[in-house]
Amino acid sequence: MRLRFFAVLIFGIMTCFAQSSDDVKELLKELANPATTSNAASRLIKVAHAYTEPRKLINQQLPTMLLQTRDVPVVQSEAKVAGALRLESAIPSLIQLLSWFNYDGNTTLSGMSQLKYDPVARALYEIGGPADPALSEALESNDLETRRRVASILVLRNTPETKTILRKHLDKEPDSHLKNFIQLNLDK
Repeated sequence: MRLRFFAVLIFGIMTCFAQSSDDVKELLKELANPATTSNAASRLIKVAHAYTEPRKLINQQLPTMLLQTRDVPVVQSEAKVAGALRLESAIPSLIQLLSWFNYDGNTTLSGMSQLKYDPVARALYEIGGPADPALSEALESNDLETRRRVASILVLRNTPETKTILRKHLDKEPDSHLKNFIQLNLDK
């Protein structure tokens, strides 16, 4: 009797994961669709927090998806998922997006300093320490906007490791405004 109970239980669990995997595949399709992307992002985050198998599928597919579109709402939703799930696999894709994906420039200074309107930078911030080596490398970019956004992420994180990265970069920073921003935040 017990053996049968466990067999039914295991079958039920396996069926649940199979359904979750199919659901995740469908949600990933919805995530890539501008009309359904926001809702799909919220649902993916919930599913990934509840089950490990769907999280693995998201972890495998999202880094490529991030680079497959230039549709702003889709990138915002994908970055939201990457940050909420702290997907280390998405770090290289998010770093690449820093050079072309820009948030709405009509924001408050407070919103900008908290990365509220910059979902790509916010995702890297939420991933945290595992993103530090890639952020350190991106701080060497020829693109001023990329360096500015990376500096904002590192300043907001405000850890001994991020301060070390900023100190090492300070003398090499060619832009005087960004250099002052970094120095002011290191002096705090």
